[in-house]
Amino acid sequence: MQRIIEGYFKFYSLLENNKFLSAIKRSFIMLVPVFMIGAFVLLIQYFPITPIREFISTALNGTIYDILSGVYYATFGLVSVYLVFTLSFTYSKVFSKNEVIRFFACINSLICYFVSLGPVVLSSGINIFKYTNMCNVFSALLISLTSVHLFFLFSDLFLKLFEKKQSMKNDLHIGLYSIFSIVLSALIFAIITALIGLVPDVNNFNDLVVLILSKPFES
Repeated sequence: MQRIIEGYFKFYSLLENNKFLSAIKRSFIMLVPVFMIGAFVLLIQYFPITPIREFISTALNGTIYDILSGVYYATFGLVSVYLVFTLSFTYSKVFSKNEVIRFFACINSLICYFVSLGPVVLSSGINIFKYTNMCNVFSALLISLTSVHLFFLFSDLFLKLFEKKQSMKNDLHIGLYSIFSIVLSALIFAIITALIGLVPDVNNFNDLVVLILSKPFES
């Protein structure tokens, strides 16, 4: 028993010291209120007692049910977007302690996430909630981690370039060179998304991930 406990603490320590897993853990902890609200709404909508469930779905011509559906889509329906923001905020701490820079890193990740959805999704009648709900968590994780790396890679390059000419320590200067980093990061994701779009029946990165993960289960 003692060995099992020691092994558990060693494994837990390994997870805590891993910057990727630690950031992911903290980002999901930050999303607990979103999960709680969404779960509570689902519990009300699909209440296990049939008369109450039918009353909720039909009362006031379905207005109550529609209100609950709105709360659901605002929580579970957009959970991947929230995850992109929280994971970018927690993971960016590895690269910088400056909250302004970390905020721009979050904005960069959100832009890259929506760019990765591709023009077919963004400009057509496809339901965008299909690409922002719980089914897209894995894609959101990968895009967040990658976009944060790109942002700080470009930020470091521009910071070194600007520091040769003048001091770049206030928020305005940080915002100026962050713009270039965001543009380059978004451009890279746009190019990757365009290349992924060449694959048949695939519109974006998320579709590609789902296609790859579903292959082993098709048989």
